[in-house]
Amino acid sequence: MTDNLHPEPRQEPLRDRVAGARRTVVPAHPEIASWRPVTLDDVDLLTEFEHALAAADHPEWRSSRDEVADMLGRSELDLERDTLLGFAADGRLAAHGLVLSPAEAELMVRSFVFGGVHPDFRGRGIGRVLLDWELARAVEQFSTSDSLLPGVVFGYAQERTPAHRRLLERAGMEAKRWFLKFSRDLREPLPEVPEADAAVRPYRDEDAEAVRHARNDAFRDHWGSDVMSSEQWGHLVGAEGFRGDLSLVSVDGDRVVGFLLASEYEATDAHEGETGIYVEYVGVRREGRGRGIARRLLAGHLHAAAGAGFTSSVLEVDADSPTGANALYESMGYREKHRELAYSLEY
Repeated sequence: MTDNLHPEPRQEPLRDRVAGARRTVVPAHPEIASWRPVTLDDVDLLTEFEHALAAADHPEWRSSRDEVADMLGRSELDLERDTLLGFAADGRLAAHGLVLSPAEAELMVRSFVFGGVHPDFRGRGIGRVLLDWELARAVEQFSTSDSLLPGVVFGYAQERTPAHRRLLERAGMEAKRWFLKFSRDLREPLPEVPEADAAVRPYRDEDAEAVRHARNDAFRDHWGSDVMSSEQWGHLVGAEGFRGDLSLVSVDGDRVVGFLLASEYEATDAHEGETGIYVEYVGVRREGRGRGIARRLLAGHLHAAAGAGFTSSVLEVDADSPTGANALYESMGYREKHRELAYSLEY
């Protein structure tokens, strides 16, 4: 499954393109007694809810309380307008929706729909009215933009959740791209660390902004990707689970040309009963590709993570990666575990 990396700019402002589209209204469903926005006091409630979704949809990973709190605290998220909770008559949280539109855009104006329906309440049409609200909210976000860039709503569904996929498709979203979740057993023999024609060293806190710019350049030709702002980047490298000691950068002179950033997710480790390290990003600026830098970064990461006591390294890759990253990961001992399908709706 392939698609154009980024849709082309339009002739009229985004606000005009969505002028006739639907707007949000409070959803109506006979099994939902009340709806309200999320507040910062809902962190524990939402963490428990996310764990229930995980048990049904993606049992190999969990969101921690800190991750939920971090999401709700983002300045680009308007809790009053971008979030929704649906409660059953007995007070149980049955549904949760969140619509996030990143503040910066160079290639497209994006909006991401997240959330779901508690497993105890599925199969009753609640997801349909919740998704209708989310898509309408995304349109409202677009309606404030004068940009000529395309407006794109993104949604994701696990391959193993066909009902979720059908829900997105019935709402008019198109399946665009498979993303593969790979895992590498660090207890198996590791590849040798090869030479590369650019120096590789451990990540340092003062590298954050230079690595952000390198990431924005490296991922410019990846499907659905756009720039990350300093604030967004800070949520990644400033997170409690970020492992700068297991992250690497490749430098050519004083310029960062490659990077590998890693995080540890303790909630997932506790659930799985083993210690895994997650590769958030591995990338090389376009000027540095074909020089063996990515292989050198990845091999160095595997040895460092194994030396730190981790039993697995996990990462995600576009099945149609423009850099051929899939073949690299497989050659380094990574194996596909499951898939996620990306959907989009363009304006």
